[in-house]
Amino acid sequence: MEEYQSLSAQEFEIFLQTIPVPNLQGYLEVFQKQFNLAVANQKISENTRRTYQYPLKKFVDWAQAQVWYQELIPPPINQPMPRYRGVTRLKTGRGRKAPYMCKEEQLPKGATVEIAQFKEFSTKLGREAKRNRRGEKEIRLSTYQKVKLRAILCFFGWLTRCKGYDVESLTLSLMLDLTLVEGYIDWMVDERNCGSCAGTTICQTAISIAKFLSSADSQPVVSGKRRRRNWSDVAIIEDLQDIDHECQNDYRKEKKLTEVEKWAKKEISHQQAREVVQCLRQYLTNCYHNKRNRSLSAIWWDWLRYLAVKLLTYGPVRQQELRDLEWDKTIFRRKDAQGKVFYEVKYAPDCHKVGSKTYEARNYKLPDILTADLDTWFEYWKPLLEEALNDNEKWLDFWGRDKDQAARLKVSLANAKQGKACKNVKKPVEEYVQYLEKKTTALQRRINSRKIAQQNFTSHQRIFILCGSRQYPESFGLPMDEQNFWSMVTNAVAFATQALTDNPKRTNPHCFRHIGDKHVRQMKDGNPKAFDIFIGHSETQGDRYADQIMTEFEKTKGVIDNWWED
Repeated sequence: MEEYQSLSAQEFEIFLQTIPVPNLQGYLEVFQKQFNLAVANQKISENTRRTYQYPLKKFVDWAQAQVWYQELIPPPINQPMPRYRGVTRLKTGRGRKAPYMCKEEQLPKGATVEIAQFKEFSTKLGREAKRNRRGEKEIRLSTYQKVKLRAILCFFGWLTRCKGYDVESLTLSLMLDLTLVEGYIDWMVDERNCGSCAGTTICQTAISIAKFLSSADSQPVVSGKRRRRNWSDVAIIEDLQDIDHECQNDYRKEKKLTEVEKWAKKEISHQQAREVVQCLRQYLTNCYHNKRNRSLSAIWWDWLRYLAVKLLTYGPVRQQELRDLEWDKTIFRRKDAQGKVFYEVKYAPDCHKVGSKTYEARNYKLPDILTADLDTWFEYWKPLLEEALNDNEKWLDFWGRDKDQAARLKVSLANAKQGKACKNVKKPVEEYVQYLEKKTTALQRRINSRKIAQQNFTSHQRIFILCGSRQYPESFGLPMDEQNFWSMVTNAVAFATQALTDNPKRTNPHCFRHIGDKHVRQMKDGNPKAFDIFIGHSETQGDRYADQIMTEFEKTKGVIDNWWED
């Protein structure tokens, strides 16, 4: 200890950097031992003990409250969780609009056949299919379903609900009627308060349909000119492209005006994202704030959304890559030369979003801070779920129910129908009977859903799966889709930011990519190029992402005071 007393402040700071943070644990015991030794050797007075002990305790209390400390030494989760706080509802002037999209099963046979042929034209692999598209690459099935098919069904819904068209008259050729296309775009922008980007989606879908119909020589849209690879011989395509360009120009203007307002509702700093992770971790406990036990299903759902937000915070790859994480298929548990465990992710070129453009696979190591949580999934939750799905009693226990609950509900329902209810029931008898019937049906559906859920769960090895809602318990174990994952993450961040700052932020999965790109460019020793390779886009794209959420003040702060110096 004596050799440290002669250190200067700068030397002492360097020395402190060599001490591992975990060594701070048990600091009071170390202090008491060393202080007693110093008193025994008459090097210090007993009266000064509190003078040194108080600031030491304050420093360690401060350190333990910091995110970096909680990341290195996660606090135990054996305490009652904090009280739930509801999320402030987002105020919007748009309001909810009535759905109008036509359903596939409502379409006439002719339109169904056309759409199936259009799907094959757009997504089919091979040289012949590519030649029919005049050299254009196929689109992914997910793109077809989310963009092209949805645009067609929405357009058909508008025709039948707003323009009086009969369902039997619906054909893809209606999307080549410029008057109808422009009328639909006007309606979406003016009546539905959609952005002009919705018009771009419709135009590009109509262009794809024009190419499909033009690929057969018998179709009237072919102008008789020599076939050109850029489709300039098809007049309707050029007309639709003109409308598309107009929508794109309008969208660029709208985007500049709305971007600040949009990001104000969902942007958080990377530091805040780390705080959100720690906040969500507090809700992984097995009892509520009032010490009442929680069901395993509730803990598991909170754990799943905690893991999703943590993955996005420390590894903001595309959400598709997170949803498709599958044990021993796309994610692998490895050990390095020193025996340290880490997780590696691999995607073939045809299994990630930009693979069809880059022809390159995705292969990266996940940050070490995620290893323990992924181990928890594979070593604790996965076996626990498998066990619950194999036994009715354990399945009910997973949901916080017991095997005798159905019998108790049956007795209560029979008594209620005879007008016999517990004294503490304040509802009218008829309403109470309906309540018990609904509860009995829900419990029986949950019991009956086990075998279907088991089939869902064992059909793949994905990490992110559906919990099975009260309305659709049979969906348990299915892989999450884009909307499920988006909602889970956005709601989790809103919940945590409401608890932390009383100002909920609706940060969606894609926002974390912007947040990461901004943070790595503001770091003193950041490496944007390597980071952007990790998250799967170019450095130029990363610059655009960062620029999109950086204010003018942030962009100029580093140069304001010394821009004139050599």
